[in-house]
Amino acid sequence: MNKVLIIDDEKSFHILAGEILKKSIPNCKLLYTKSGLEGIKIAQAEHPDTILLDIVMPDMNGYEVCEILKANKQTKNIPIVLTSIFEKDTKSRVKGLKSGADVFLSKPYDPSELSAQVASMLRIRKAEKAVKESEKRFENLADASMEAIFFSKNGFCLEANQVSAEMFGYDDPKEFIGIYGTDIIAPEGHDIVNEHMLKNTPGTYETIGVRKDGSQFPVSIRSKPMIYKDHGIIRITSINDITWRKQNEEEQNENEEKYRAIVENSHDAIYIYKDDKFLFINNKASELSGYTKDDFYEMVIWDMLHPDDKERVEEYGKSRALGKETSSNYSARLITKQGNIRYCEFSISTIPYKGDYATLGSVRDVTDGKKAEQEIRKLSKVVETSNQAVIITNLVGYITYVNPELLKLGKWDNENELTGKSVFAFTDQEGANQLRQEIIPAILQKGAYCSEMFLRRKDNSMFQAEINCSIILSNTGKPEYLVAMFSDISERKQTEKALKESELKFKEMADLLPVVVYEADLSGNFTFVNRQAFEMFGYENQKFMEGINVFSTIIPEDRDKVSEVLANIANKIIYKSTEYTAIRKDGSTFPAIIFSAPILKNEKLVGIRGALVNISEQKAAEQAIYQKNIELEQRNQELDEYSHTVAHDLKNPLNSVFGFSDLLKKEYEVLSKEDVKQYAGFINTSASNMVQIIETLLLLATVRKADIQTKKIYMGDIISDSINRMSDMINSSKAKITIAETLPAATGYGPWIEEVWVNYLGNALKYGGMPPHIEFGANSKTTNNTPQGMIRFWIKDKGPGISVENQKRLFKKFERLDHIKTEGHGLGLSIVRRIIEKLGGQVGVESELGKGSLFYFTLPA
Repeated sequence: MNKVLIIDDEKSFHILAGEILKKSIPNCKLLYTKSGLEGIKIAQAEHPDTILLDIVMPDMNGYEVCEILKANKQTKNIPIVLTSIFEKDTKSRVKGLKSGADVFLSKPYDPSELSAQVASMLRIRKAEKAVKESEKRFENLADASMEAIFFSKNGFCLEANQVSAEMFGYDDPKEFIGIYGTDIIAPEGHDIVNEHMLKNTPGTYETIGVRKDGSQFPVSIRSKPMIYKDHGIIRITSINDITWRKQNEEEQNENEEKYRAIVENSHDAIYIYKDDKFLFINNKASELSGYTKDDFYEMVIWDMLHPDDKERVEEYGKSRALGKETSSNYSARLITKQGNIRYCEFSISTIPYKGDYATLGSVRDVTDGKKAEQEIRKLSKVVETSNQAVIITNLVGYITYVNPELLKLGKWDNENELTGKSVFAFTDQEGANQLRQEIIPAILQKGAYCSEMFLRRKDNSMFQAEINCSIILSNTGKPEYLVAMFSDISERKQTEKALKESELKFKEMADLLPVVVYEADLSGNFTFVNRQAFEMFGYENQKFMEGINVFSTIIPEDRDKVSEVLANIANKIIYKSTEYTAIRKDGSTFPAIIFSAPILKNEKLVGIRGALVNISEQKAAEQAIYQKNIELEQRNQELDEYSHTVAHDLKNPLNSVFGFSDLLKKEYEVLSKEDVKQYAGFINTSASNMVQIIETLLLLATVRKADIQTKKIYMGDIISDSINRMSDMINSSKAKITIAETLPAATGYGPWIEEVWVNYLGNALKYGGMPPHIEFGANSKTTNNTPQGMIRFWIKDKGPGISVENQKRLFKKFERLDHIKTEGHGLGLSIVRRIIEKLGGQVGVESELGKGSLFYFTLPA
């Protein structure tokens, strides 16, 4: 609903204006006030679409109200109609318009004039709102765009969308405000950017962008002037990151060989030309001109043109070089190496070629067509039997003749269905435009023309055709008819499309595989790799193909195998798998299996393709199995030694139990009480020894299987507990024991360390002299026997000592020294070693014959 605010101190004018507007603008809400100040408040609150404002009011005149409203951001765009009872007060009108009013009306109101002016103001207001909504939609569209979009004036940025920040590596689009257009462009692109900005010309071009971190990337820039917000005419610029497209262009250039065979077998002469040099020539070009390919590479294209055509064709080339719009098709005469004149049709275009742009040209020899044009009426029977469709029209496109092949191609019943009708009915709207705007003008201008277009059959189905058009001249040499020959190229186009789609699918599928898929030439240079290759070898996409070949991805020691495979591939041998060590960009290596096969084209070997599989996980699994087998072998050997030691250690006390119990059983009645008591003591001692052996075995099992949590332990307390456990033996041996005043804390597991001390102490009590003198101590200074970060604990005795040879055998698994009896240095020291090594330390002994022994172990601090 439209809103109209009437500010007038005369109520009668409220009523008059209201009645007029209610009739002329039914869907209109009217707001009234007698005060200019109150009118300002209403305008700010209600946002009316038009204001009728009286000039003469008591509190504030209309000029002042108008200036305030136009100065306020919320109300400045509301149309204002100033009203006055002075009909011809020119001065007041001028002053009102200067104050910002849009229109001036005299009182009393003329109903039609008031209605028309208010309706006009409402339309203006509606249009302004639509513009603002359009600007808002435009801003939303810019933010949703996948392109970086910049709004600039005189080259300086006013606004930018979020994508611009992401593309150029900025944190916030606001960082672009105020920067000049070339600030985000590499120096080599400044000239072209400045040219477009300063001339404010629309267009699309490519250059190099610079991110905030200084890195560069290729971009495509498209810009045009437009009116935007309050800035007037500005420039809107969209920038696309074309890195991927450039990479694709490079890949397409590298795939040039794939299409060379097609080009070489073309019926047209095809060449690539740049800087007045031939870069490529197909066989047909040599056949057409009589020049060899080597001849072409030493000459320029102008050397072959007929003198009468040379200037015209050179003008085409110069215009094209300057970027002017010229036809991509023209006719000219060539002079062959033998001096013959050939009438030719040229079709040219610009293509990317090896990192730059060059001209791609195709040349069709229409000499025979020219001769046929002059003799066409005489050779009508030849045309009738031709396998090429032929149609002849007058100069305005009405059909005068069609041959049987055309009827067959178009599924027409007879020539009467076409004769006399416009050739434009033989195609669709797009084809008709092509005939009017391109083909017929080109034929009339050049005399002949080659092109492709879609044609319509009788059943309205469409097919793509290649057409060769020319002019039939009258006897006086004036153009009289147009003749065109058609070939159905639908199948060829479908084949080309299928080939492109097949290649695209191959690349897409290769990128999905978890293995490296590659193709290489016979020298080992990569011609294709999938995305997995970049990730597996640590190269950037565009860098992988630059100087990287099959050999550089394999360690030097395996490269002879690569050479052997390449040599055998030449004999078309397929390698199911060969194992290598691959090397990444950073020098790290990994095991790989490569499957290889030859690439054949027309039964000719052109390269090698294959797949590389990273078998690191497989190798790791094999190594783990191998390590596990070693551990199992060690465990089995250990079990053999273990069972032997257990059998030996249990056999002696068990024999003693059996022996003395048997004596008691058989000789009890004749034995004295002292003998019985003595035998019972032997049995008790043997049983105790067996219990001790069993406890030791249980401890060994615990150490082998337990998963314990280490923590800080205080060695003084553990030594005290060990001494208490051995008190009976200490007392009976009258041993003298000394403990260092301070013993450092270490990291370990208390119950196991206590067993270590009990074992060491037991051996010291047995073999430490008569009576034993035993000393406990520790040191944390780094030595040969005390690595950095470890604490060395020891127990020293003054016994007979141990020879160097026997010291080497002391801590071996389940081994006992020959001269030491069953009760010591068997299971015990083996378990001690196992405990300490499991806690991250080492065990050892220092001894000299006749000077005692020092047994030690280390633990982490």
